[in-house]
Amino acid sequence: MKRTRARFPFLHGKDAEFAPTGAAHVLARDQIAAYALEVFRQQHRQAVFLVLVLGGHARFVRFDRNGAVVSAAFNYCSTPRVMGEFFYRLFNAHAREDQRGRDPTARLVQDEEEVKRFRELHMQFSGDPDVAE
Repeated sequence: MKRTRARFPFLHGKDAEFAPTGAAHVLARDQIAAYALEVFRQQHRQAVFLVLVLGGHARFVRFDRNGAVVSAAFNYCSTPRVMGEFFYRLFNAHAREDQRGRDPTARLVQDEEEVKRFRELHMQFSGDPDVAE
């Protein structure tokens, strides 16, 4: 939760610049992008969902491997249904794992040859910053 508007990654309101260029704003956007990247590094996902709480307002952010989509800001105190519906749609019993962002093509490697090949590739690319240790 960012408590002061000067540190919000995105602004809202009349005449507000959506993605301000001040150092604290850019740092806040970098921080949430780093969080999403870490989830991608640790889990087999096609998308990561975040809820940004910005004072009395919130935004939803959906990251995928190409970038992010940011919702309009909404007052979660006066319109709590928006937040409730978001979580219901994401986590209800009928939502599929891929709708929650999980990569449906990921699977455990069973074959010893595949395990060996994976380890070789891991060693080959272990210096790559996008390869989890």
